[in-house]
Amino acid sequence: MTNEFSNSENLFPAYNQHEVVEKLETGFKKLNDKFINLLEENQRIKQHNKNLQEENQDILRINLELNEKNQEISRNNLESNKKYQEISRNNSNLIRIIK
Repeated sequence: MTNEFSNSENLFPAYNQHEVVEKLETGFKKLNDKFINLLEENQRIKQHNKNLQEENQDILRINLELNEKNQEISRNNLESNKKYQEISRNNSNLIRIIK
């Protein structure tokens, strides 16, 4: 056991241990900063996604309303067309009677 300890001291002499710890701390801080940035970016993306979903819901609602209005207009056009045809037949009949 003493041999193992003395070997590790040879691998990491006292003056290098401080440098290793500093490099590890620096590396950890950089990784932590990147992690925090990624978390913040993820939060922004989630919020953007939520906003897009809300906009999409609004668009779907508007589209549904427009489709309903379009169907109503189509029904009105169909009714108008039927009335026009009826009036046209009546006019044709009246013209025939007058002649």
